[in-house]
Amino acid sequence: MILIVAGQGPQVIAGLVRAALVGGLDAFLSLFVGRIRLALPLLITGLVVLMIALSLMRIGIQCAASEVPTFGTPAFGVWKTWLLAGVVVVVTLRANTFGPGIWSTTLVLIGLLT
Repeated sequence: MILIVAGQGPQVIAGLVRAALVGGLDAFLSLFVGRIRLALPLLITGLVVLMIALSLMRIGIQCAASEVPTFGTPAFGVWKTWLLAGVVVVVTLRANTFGPGIWSTTLVLIGLLT
């Protein structure tokens, strides 16, 4: 997380600390997931995941269009970056569909990190 805020000044440290606190709160709340699972039916959780995915879609497309934010320059959206993003998506989906056991999960994680 330090690499995300590197070179952006000390005012960004507050956001970093806030993210760490939210992560700690999430870890604490995970102890009670079994108890609140009855209050969260599949329809509700599915809609929440869908809304998060739709809100993050713009960021994913921007990352697929270029390696770094290059809006307004000729380097934004060149075919090489789209090809690389497409290959990563296809390989990840095929590994998840046809991969045996732990390999399918591991290859999806590697695809997310790529």
